Amino acid sequence: KNAHSCICKSLQMGVSTLMDFRAMNNPEIKNYSLQEIIKNSVNLAKVYSSENVQIEIEKGNDVKILADENKLSAVLINLIKNAIESIEKEGLIKISTEDCGENVKIKISNNGMPIPENIQKLIFNDGFTTKKEGNGLGLKICQKSMEEQYGKLQLLKSDEKSTVFELTVLKG
Repeated sequence: KNAHSCICKSLQMGVSTLMDFRAMNNPEIKNYSLQEIIKNSVNLAKVYSSENVQIEIEKGNDVKILADENKLSAVLINLIKNAIESIEKEGLIKISTEDCGENVKIKISNNGMPIPENIQKLIFNDGFTTKKEGNGLGLKICQKSMEEQYGKLQLLKSDEKSTVFELTVLKG
C-alpha cells in the first residue's frame, strides 16, 4: 500500500507539472471532439481520485469545438482535481454539456464541501488559496486560459447541495 501511494503521488506531481507546462504555451486553437477531450481529461484526472469518488460524464451529443486541446484538458483536470479534493467521504462529480448555438457550455458539478460565500468572489484572484499546499494560481490560470481560447470560466453556484463551475467554449 505504501509503494502504491508513492507511485500515485509521483503520478500526480508529473501530471501537475505537465499540465502547468502545457498551459504556458501559446494556444493552438483547432477543431476537436468535445467528448474526446472530456473523456481523456477525466482519465488523466483519475490519478487524483479514490474509490469513494465517482466521476460521471453525462451523455451529450458530440460536437466539434474550437479550442487548444492541451489547455482545455488542463482546465478540466484542474476543476476535477479541485472537486475531488472538496469531497470528504463519498461523492459524485458530474460533467455535462449543453449545445448553445455558437458555443457549448460544460458544467462540472460536485457534491463536496461548498465554497464559503465570502470566498466565492475571491477564488479567481491571483494568489488566493484555501489549500495548505496551494499557490493560488490554479483557477486564475484556468480562467486566463479559457479567455485565450475565446471562452469563459465561471462559478455558477456553491451551496450545501452542490458546487457548479461552467466553461464556455466556441463550437467548431
